[in-house]
Amino acid sequence: MNHLLSNLLFVALLLCVEYSCSFTNPQDIVVNSKDTEKGITPEELPYYTFAKQLEESINKGTPDFLNEHFEVSLVLAKLIREIGLPKNVANDFLYDFQNDIDVGAQIVVSLEGTGSYELLSIRGLPDKPSALFRLIVNEELNYHEVFLTPAQSADLVRVNDFCIYKGGLTFYETLKTVLLSTLKEEQIQELDTNRLSASELAMIEYAPMLDELTIAVQKQDYGQALRLLKRLPEALKTDKMTTLLRLNIGYHLKNELLADALSDFRTAYPKNAVADFTLLNLAIAQKNNPDVLQYADAFGELIPDICYLNIVKAKAYENQGDFENAEALLKEALTIEPGNLDAYKHLAGLLLEEERYEDLMTLFAALKSHTDEVPENLLTNEKSKTFFSSEIYQNRERLAEEEKPSLEP
Repeated sequence: MNHLLSNLLFVALLLCVEYSCSFTNPQDIVVNSKDTEKGITPEELPYYTFAKQLEESINKGTPDFLNEHFEVSLVLAKLIREIGLPKNVANDFLYDFQNDIDVGAQIVVSLEGTGSYELLSIRGLPDKPSALFRLIVNEELNYHEVFLTPAQSADLVRVNDFCIYKGGLTFYETLKTVLLSTLKEEQIQELDTNRLSASELAMIEYAPMLDELTIAVQKQDYGQALRLLKRLPEALKTDKMTTLLRLNIGYHLKNELLADALSDFRTAYPKNAVADFTLLNLAIAQKNNPDVLQYADAFGELIPDICYLNIVKAKAYENQGDFENAEALLKEALTIEPGNLDAYKHLAGLLLEEERYEDLMTLFAALKSHTDEVPENLLTNEKSKTFFSSEIYQNRERLAEEEKPSLEP
């Protein structure tokens, strides 16, 4: 398996989040008052019910639900039909991949036992329904969009594809890239090339160079990556994967390639937020706080996850010394999601650094009201240890215990 192939499968599977399962019947999950407040419509209900099962099962760490509702064999069959693979080539491809892909297990592994998987919204109705999830692992943000079959009831909903935003390609797009880039010369000669697009034909021809380009980007050798990029044909430069590589190179080289790649992506994939999310992650990795603020706002125009984008922006403001804006954003995040532990953690850290102990105690009271977490698990640095052993904290905790209603008759 060449480097490009293994890297793409890593992106499609290990960066993914998967759907695990507790064997809950669809009718067991109902729209409660909290769901009603979120505005779940009758049209959304079948997909919402199904998506809540995915959310519950993933967070329980079992992979079966997705594996039962996502037929990898059907995805492979669709790909084989679209490309027009001869039977012998198709059989080789199926043998190599069908038994080796366990999507559910890979996603559970990616959560590392501590990650969270939360349904944000149902999108694309009525024709192209999807469920958008927020994935947090070790405070790193990712999104997972699961594309669903149109259905009238939750028990008929099936998964037909998915996209991990941090990887950029859908599962189907990844498999197509893998297949085209690994065809042998004798297999290529058996293809009906009239059924392939110009970019697909170029991907077959330039597969070794694409592999080199991927390696150069991973090694952060952007000069070499740019040289390789210039040697690719125009048809391949606008391919989705190549466009995302161009975006990466352009961001690091700070040249016109960035604007060109972003424009090409938005033209080819309108309303697709992957490019903006890619730029946000590049800015976070580079600790470029102005860029983080800019790209978080751009991404938020497409994916309105106000709560967690506020946390991302608050970190950037704090890094710039703008504690007032950071605090305001974190408080707004907690207004939207009163149980968000990451927002509590960052706001508590900010208040602790400013030695605003009364405000910190008020925040801890809200933490106890909305979560099962204890303050001592929220902050673990040396300064927090000193605070937790201080008289102000000990006295307030003692008073809180004394004010608890007695269970005595």
